[in-house]
Amino acid sequence: MKKGLIFMFLVSIFLVACGKDSNGYWSIEDSEINKLSEIQQYVAELQSERIDYRGYKIFNIAEGKKAVVISTGESFKKLRIAKMHQSSKDTAVTIAKTEDHSNYKNSYIVVGIEEIVGAFFVFERDELQEITD
Repeated sequence: MKKGLIFMFLVSIFLVACGKDSNGYWSIEDSEINKLSEIQQYVAELQSERIDYRGYKIFNIAEGKKAVVISTGESFKKLRIAKMHQSSKDTAVTIAKTEDHSNYKNSYIVVGIEEIVGAFFVFERDELQEITD
């Protein structure tokens, strides 16, 4: 019994440390991007050659999971995941620009997703806007 509780506690800590969300998505931090060479190369391109590119690119990562690099074409803003929606027909992620400063020439966020269902959409909002379901 105690071993089971300790195991569950350790798994919970691991998932929190990785930023994993129970809804099937998580933010992939820079330290993790360095382990994913294809994504690291694309992010470097966004910071040098494509600093005004606004859009997203989907990458396959471990065991069928996806990583989506979303860039705004704007500089020096931090981004966060504001909302994720999945239905039987589509998957949508909403990102928010925060007031926090970043060193990125093209602000971006990398979102890990368990599964992309149907069409994929990205929405953007300012930090102060409210989103209603």
